[in-house]
Amino acid sequence: MGYPDIDVDGVTFGLDSETGGLVVYTSKKLRGRTFYIWINRRSSQGKIAVNVVERTINDVKEFAAVFPSLPAGTHTLYTPDSKSRKFTDVTIFGGQVTEVDKRQGFFG
Repeated sequence: MGYPDIDVDGVTFGLDSETGGLVVYTSKKLRGRTFYIWINRRSSQGKIAVNVVERTINDVKEFAAVFPSLPAGTHTLYTPDSKSRKFTDVTIFGGQVTEVDKRQGFFG
């Protein structure tokens, strides 16, 4: 599902042909956890951090990490865990909000 099909209270997505957004849905138990995006698969271009918080998304209360503006491309989503570090790649498309549902388990 892409923009404008998603409405996140308090978030303005910075979208254009080269920039998209990302919403990662999680379970309540991950509230407060920090998630990171490494731009272009762990390159030296840096990383962006956001926290999982409760938000109203399309009129439903959800727990999610929201990245409102990311360059189009394949990036690495990362979260530290008490036992290990966990990674997954996500593809961001310009002009769209990518939604990733990890409510049943973040990686796997």
